[in-house]
Amino acid sequence: MRSNRGQEGPSPFSSEYSEFAPPSPRRRPRLPLWIPSVGTLIAVIMLAIPLLVAMSGGPSAPSMTRVDATREAALALTPSPTLQVQVVPEPTATETPWPTPPTGEPTPTQMADPAITPVISPPQSATTDPRALLPRYRIISYYGHPHTENMGIVGEMSKEDLLVRLREEQAAYEAADPSRPVMPAIEVIASVAQNWPADNDTYLLHTDDATIQEYVDFTAENGILLILDLQIGHNTVRDEIDRIEKWLLYEHVHLALDPEFAMPDGVIPGTAIGGVDAADITYTQERLAKLALDNDLPPKVLVVHQFYEGMIRDSQQLAPVEGVQLIIEFDGFGDPANKIAGYNLFIRDRPIEFGGVKLFIRQDDPLMTPADVVALQPPPDLVIIQ
Repeated sequence: MRSNRGQEGPSPFSSEYSEFAPPSPRRRPRLPLWIPSVGTLIAVIMLAIPLLVAMSGGPSAPSMTRVDATREAALALTPSPTLQVQVVPEPTATETPWPTPPTGEPTPTQMADPAITPVISPPQSATTDPRALLPRYRIISYYGHPHTENMGIVGEMSKEDLLVRLREEQAAYEAADPSRPVMPAIEVIASVAQNWPADNDTYLLHTDDATIQEYVDFTAENGILLILDLQIGHNTVRDEIDRIEKWLLYEHVHLALDPEFAMPDGVIPGTAIGGVDAADITYTQERLAKLALDNDLPPKVLVVHQFYEGMIRDSQQLAPVEGVQLIIEFDGFGDPANKIAGYNLFIRDRPIEFGGVKLFIRQDDPLMTPADVVALQPPPDLVIIQ
């Protein structure tokens, strides 16, 4: 159910927005005198509970499947979902003309939901293009939003200082594993989930075009990758890709989906952990593959963040697609033992094409070193640092 609040409150991109909290006044009703007091009601309920339990034959022993247990373990590695708020200035640059995007993208196919069957080894990548980044490189990416330091390292310093630190990170990982060169990257959040309808009732604020173009140009000039991250909100994967597709026409720009904030109608981002269907990911793979083919681009990288089982529904349906390289990235935080356990669960023990892991500078205690990370089995193809 969509909200009809419209544009109540300050402008989404104003400086006052970060202080905005939609009012929700409530008045406590006066109860009629004939209604018993709260204490009396509680006493009646407490007396009734043992009688109801006895009549039903007593409580049954709880059962927990392996999936239930692993969900709890994954949640223990991650923070409670919290609102990610973006304060973005109005763009001042004029729009740049772009090539006409490809048309006739495939629609997602609805898939059956068979039981998950064990897979002995992960599938081989379907990509044969020699320009493909994986597995030739290991990607090391800094993550965040340029306009706030609360969403990752990207917002904590200037682009120039960020690049210096990223080059140091590149050298550290290449020293820890000399067999694999590192390709540096910056992951910029292009749509940020909100707890109010925001842009066109999507529960998203979209990063302004001028900022995205600034990072597209900066990464191109310095020979590194840019990954655009989509949080989906109440929008669709298709619509969110439509908005940023013009930048995917650059060969160094790639895509990430964050299912945590992909919500059904009636559920506010931040109040529950969201998810996407495998069909949404397959659609994205096929669309990126077509875009690369139609525009003679190197294979695109698609990153999907996951720290909870339900974030990718029907995940057993995922498969490699020629022309795009799919990375499932374990997004939980914790101490090294919990981090390794989560990585084993979602990466090592799943039939995925490529695997990644995220390091949280502020939350991981202690933070895994490059030597610790490359020792994971299998060694990650992508390391994101937030």
